[in-house]
Amino acid sequence: HVADREAVEKLVVSEFHRCQVRANVLGAIILARGFAGWDETQPWRRAEADSFAGMAADFTLLRVLAQRAIDDGVTPGLVLGLARGGRVRFLDAFGQRRIVPNVQRLTTDVVYDLASLTKAVVTSLLVMRGVGSGIWALDDPLGKHLPSLAARPEVTLRRTLAHAAGFVAHRPFFEQVIDKGVAPADGRERIVALAAAEPLAFQPGTRSLYSDLGFILLGDLVERGLGGRLDALAERLLWAPLGLRATGFAGSAALAGRT
Repeated sequence: HVADREAVEKLVVSEFHRCQVRANVLGAIILARGFAGWDETQPWRRAEADSFAGMAADFTLLRVLAQRAIDDGVTPGLVLGLARGGRVRFLDAFGQRRIVPNVQRLTTDVVYDLASLTKAVVTSLLVMRGVGSGIWALDDPLGKHLPSLAARPEVTLRRTLAHAAGFVAHRPFFEQVIDKGVAPADGRERIVALAAAEPLAFQPGTRSLYSDLGFILLGDLVERGLGGRLDALAERLLWAPLGLRATGFAGSAALAGRT
């Protein structure tokens, strides 16, 4: 409950340093946005004026926080952006995009690999799209929709989404299709079949273990139920409606010529 902007800034910087930045970059952005629009006469209400009006024109605090993350070794590089009302107020890159085998400076147009965030921002959302459309229900056995899992009624959509369906964390299935002359389409089917055949590591519903296998099978469910490849479904049902013109799977038109 500090009503003084300078004190808030000092508090944020000290706390940020104490926590060695870690996962607080987004928090720093939120805090910065909050105290930037501070109303001195009514300290618990946002100023009605431009919420960035009180912040230094060069966003010094954000630059300090970002550089500290680099210096403390929390991350090799990061891109920060702030926008309001459709207008970008701050955008800058800090640190490196790569440090081995050689150093490459980070730029604001770099394409970040979302990797396993695909589980949360694509597969899970499309599963829930199917739930909302009545194609399947969260407590349906996965085997109701995927014949390869018909013998495992305890493996439900809900448990698979929660990484509690009994699947092991990871298996290098790609080694069985890469560089072995397997056509891409056949390789996809082969990996799905291998995931479905993998013995369960524990009784479904008794614990949680982050699993790639469960989401491989959910991806197959989505493709069968919604009628399309996962990348095409994401583009049509997620990216396009949200106006995400620079988001896509590897090889998509949105990322053509970008690295």
